[in-house]
Amino acid sequence: MTEDRRPSGPIDAATAVAFGVAWCLAVTGALASGLWQPAFVATWWWAGAFAVVALALRRMAPSAGLLVVAVAYPLGYRVGLQSDIHVVPILIAVFVVVRAGRLPWWGAAAIGAGAVLALMTAGGFEPGGGWRLHPTQLQLTRNYSGLVWLLAAVTTAAYTAHVIRALDRVSTELRAQNAELQVLRIAHARDAVNAERVRIARELHDVVAHHIAAIVVRAQAAEHVASIDPREATDAVPWIAATGREALTATRAIVEVLEQDGPPPPRPLRPAGGRDTLQQTVDRVRGAGVDVEAELPEVWPAMAPDTELAVLRIAQEALTNVLVHSQARRASLAMHDEADHVVLIVTDPGPAAPDPAQATRIGRGLVNMRERARGAHGDLTAGPDGAGWVVRLRVPCRPTAPALGPA
Repeated sequence: MTEDRRPSGPIDAATAVAFGVAWCLAVTGALASGLWQPAFVATWWWAGAFAVVALALRRMAPSAGLLVVAVAYPLGYRVGLQSDIHVVPILIAVFVVVRAGRLPWWGAAAIGAGAVLALMTAGGFEPGGGWRLHPTQLQLTRNYSGLVWLLAAVTTAAYTAHVIRALDRVSTELRAQNAELQVLRIAHARDAVNAERVRIARELHDVVAHHIAAIVVRAQAAEHVASIDPREATDAVPWIAATGREALTATRAIVEVLEQDGPPPPRPLRPAGGRDTLQQTVDRVRGAGVDVEAELPEVWPAMAPDTELAVLRIAQEALTNVLVHSQARRASLAMHDEADHVVLIVTDPGPAAPDPAQATRIGRGLVNMRERARGAHGDLTAGPDGAGWVVRLRVPCRPTAPALGPA
């Protein structure tokens, strides 16, 4: 149940006083009209007084309020129930004690039923000489149908309070769960944004870095032989320009994704045509000065788009690493089906780059390859092979996905 942090005492006291004033005005007005002449006017004042007590203690001390109303109220009444309205203090006390969770509904109903029976019984104990108590004649002032009605009213008040308390508890739990769901939704949205940021950063690294690495290697080679073979340097310029345009096109495609509102579609980050894209990568590395021996399948395997993207990007990054981290002038790339898996192997004979820090550094490219392999539910191993290096990827095919690219 929701905790009420407002001070309950002054508010409940003000509510009780307002009820008492309204009760007194109603009784006084009815008496002044001359149309209403009860046998015992004092019982009406008595009932109003205990209703005020029950309201005043409803949150501060509901159990004490029920005890006072159930005991003191019938003891002072003593003339038998004059009106069903006089049960109101008992109904209030029973309701508030169950609503506060101090008693089970059936326990409060039982106490309230006893108070109603005592209220309906005329007579009681009167103080005698020396304050001795003498029992007077007891008599039930209502028929059994009236008794059943009043007991039902008390039971209904108790059970209604029980239901309201249960609904409050459920409402509180639902609010707590909703707050947790809001936190989870925000966390999920943040994770989705971070995942998309990582995905785009990976594309920028794998695509742009590949082109730039090829350009740098070809430019360095052209500069190295410029004094010996000027034609080689001249021939490198259009190749560098074309590769630079490819890098610029790939960068623009990724930037367009960043500029779009809503969830970015996977199309701009996905290469068009698996075999063609892989062949272009091989040709680009060849153009940068590394003779790549490519063994590609005659029939392009059927793979899900994400799996195909992982295979192509890992092949691209592995060949880029040959350009950047190896002195090898040749490399091999083999791709073939193995049962329901695709296997990609990229090797170079080495030796490694002359800079030891560069040769042993684990860069972002290797991390990206492993993340892509995990994302495609595959396995990737990368490490030294003699003086060279080998990258081996094994990912499951998705036969239900359509084949991409021509055979």
